[in-house]
Amino acid sequence: KAGLNGGVWSIGVAATGNEMGLSLAVFEALDSQKREQQLTMVREKLYSAGAHLVIDTMEELPAAVEKINVLLASGDKP
Repeated sequence: KAGLNGGVWSIGVAATGNEMGLSLAVFEALDSQKREQQLTMVREKLYSAGAHLVIDTMEELPAAVEKINVLLASGDKP
């Protein structure tokens, strides 16, 4: 919501962000089905809060920034 209010692009981080609310050890211990359920819930929450893009980890950040750069080049605004 802060990004929307500030007029900037916002990228939510699902797996390693605050919304997941689990330590890395607990997250990694989840079975794949439970992990995906948690990720889906967090992704939806981040999009509902106004995130323009949602990534799972910071490893995906460069690709997300590139997507935003393409949008900016075509004249899109947050």
